[in-house]
Amino acid sequence: SNSSFTEDNLRAYHLPGKHAVVPVLRDYQALCGEPAHRESDLHISAGKRKNVLFVGRILPHKRQHELVRLVYLYNRLFSGSIRLVLVGRFGRGSYERTFFKLLSDLRVRYSTCLEALQDPECEIVVIGSVDKMALATVYRRAHVFMSASEHEGFGVPLIEAMAFGCPVLAHGASAVPETIDGAGIVCDFSKTSETLAHLHQLLHDEETRSHAVHAGKQRAALFSSDRLRSLFLEAFEDALESFTPSPSKQAR
Repeated sequence: SNSSFTEDNLRAYHLPGKHAVVPVLRDYQALCGEPAHRESDLHISAGKRKNVLFVGRILPHKRQHELVRLVYLYNRLFSGSIRLVLVGRFGRGSYERTFFKLLSDLRVRYSTCLEALQDPECEIVVIGSVDKMALATVYRRAHVFMSASEHEGFGVPLIEAMAFGCPVLAHGASAVPETIDGAGIVCDFSKTSETLAHLHQLLHDEETRSHAVHAGKQRAALFSSDRLRSLFLEAFEDALESFTPSPSKQAR
């Protein structure tokens, strides 16, 4: 399994054999090595708003609507100083319609075009799927990575954000606290005032921000390709041993 949270869920089904926890196999540092996307870099650098980023499919349990709500409230408290940037495609179902109805009801200025990041008045940008070069640029230009997701078996974008030195603020559900492991701020997003206070700290308090950046990079470094490969091979070898019949059983 990819986290202790997922392992506990599997144990609930009383599955036989050994269980091992191995994070999602991925080269988390490779994305950091992607060259700058000149066009994207130009767009994302423009404007006075600070970018609050979330990367992931747009689905009800990811709760992008909650991110919209928090950014909307923050901008009304602090005179429109941040922009929510959502990277990811919509899943099936009615959530896309519900999501855009929320934006219309709130009367926020939004766009589905990357070029909208040049617009200082644009509050929400939903840019869909992007290539690796553009994704790397979006991470580099993000001031905070914020996740309101209620269910994550691991949370790959959390590690990617930390690898880029982007401070993380996340709702403490499922495997998220385990994945972050103290290297970002985890809180209960239902406590709106507390969540907004944490967001403001990460955006404007240099001590808090520097600590989160440093801790995040240290955490991300633990997910090196070499270490993950070793963990996977060790788990695989243990699994093979558990399924290999003993000599006495083979003789029967």
